[in-house]
Amino acid sequence: MVGQYLSAEKRVGENRKLVGFRGACAAILLACMAAGCSETDKASELVVEPEEEVVAVSTVAAPSPQGAFMLLSDVHLGLDKSQASGKWYCQYQCETDDALWTSAQNEAINLVNQNSAEFIIYTGDLSAHNESDSNRKSEFGQVLDGLENISSKTGKPLLYLPGNNDSDDDDYCAFTFNSEDPFDSAANPNNWPVAGGNANIISRDAANGYYSVYPLGKPAAGTGAPALRVIALNTVIFNKHYVGPRFGCNQSNYRTRQQSDSDNQLEWLSAQLADAASKKEKVILAMHIPPGYDGLGGSDNWHYSLNYLATGKNPLRQYKGQWIQDVFLQIVAHHQSEIVGMVTGHTHLNGIQRMHDCSAQQAFTELGVSASSIVTDHGSNPALKIFSYGDDYEWTGNTTYFATRPSDTSEINWKYNDLNGQETYNQFAFAENYLCTS
Repeated sequence: MVGQYLSAEKRVGENRKLVGFRGACAAILLACMAAGCSETDKASELVVEPEEEVVAVSTVAAPSPQGAFMLLSDVHLGLDKSQASGKWYCQYQCETDDALWTSAQNEAINLVNQNSAEFIIYTGDLSAHNESDSNRKSEFGQVLDGLENISSKTGKPLLYLPGNNDSDDDDYCAFTFNSEDPFDSAANPNNWPVAGGNANIISRDAANGYYSVYPLGKPAAGTGAPALRVIALNTVIFNKHYVGPRFGCNQSNYRTRQQSDSDNQLEWLSAQLADAASKKEKVILAMHIPPGYDGLGGSDNWHYSLNYLATGKNPLRQYKGQWIQDVFLQIVAHHQSEIVGMVTGHTHLNGIQRMHDCSAQQAFTELGVSASSIVTDHGSNPALKIFSYGDDYEWTGNTTYFATRPSDTSEINWKYNDLNGQETYNQFAFAENYLCTS
């Protein structure tokens, strides 16, 4: 990470939440959430949610950006009218309706074009929770088609990865069920998981939904120019509910299935990062469920009883018997010179997360940034993020653009008139939240 990117805290209105999380060896820096190795300590995460009025602060100028990409997540489209009620800021019942999804698409197109974003990452969750099979398939299709609309109207590739709501079986179930996946509900199933643009898929496990891709196209041989690789993971596989009975997944021997899928994905990730290192590429890690502690649900995001057992085709024997999150953190630490950062979804909240290695010093390795959701069911504002990066693909900043709605029947507002009467986006920047100290 570049030094200017991490900085001190800024307050955004008064809408701030402290959320507990597990991070045994994890030290807290400023308002960051830490993901560390082993099991005993607890610390805090400050999740900063957007407000219309932002306190003005002095900032340190960031480097001139060389490129940009968009991050969005968690549409949760709900065709069930008891869920898609048009209400905002309520717990679990405010699923996205057609009006909000259409509005979000339009603003995503505008912001990609205005910021010259070169690609778009969608970090999962297409449908609402607990939908009927018929509604779920319709929601998959409508959200995927909306995402493809964003791609086609901007001419930029859109990268999709699975969320816990994205299975034809049910929540937290296998990405492919009875030989079908969510892409089968889209108008153009063969255009996924990467729609539009000149992106080039490097490696893919289609059945489990994870892959790697050159979002800017396959690098030309012999140019010596650095390349950017995105590794899109399916971290639903690491959650305690994966393919289990809690949400009605139709999977016998589900713990055996989870063990095999987890081991295979970690081994694949290690191989992808090694390949990127050999080619001197930079990497963005993208996933739905982040490591660390679930502040809303009060438990570990990744199944704490699930250890890596080296059951895959390319075993990492040095990690055998360790918790899967510890193995992930050690793989990340080993490749921190390649990885420029990590983007996640699932929490629905705007936040950052510090990754640590598993050494005695618990050294800071990477920064994770979570996407604010489109859905408002965790009391959050619908939001989109634009990341900027330098000519080495290291991130130089990100800006969150968010919508407000004075009442449940009023217009969705992504902009407001400032003191000079100029229409401007509701927005705040990372550098304003976390001021540079060095």
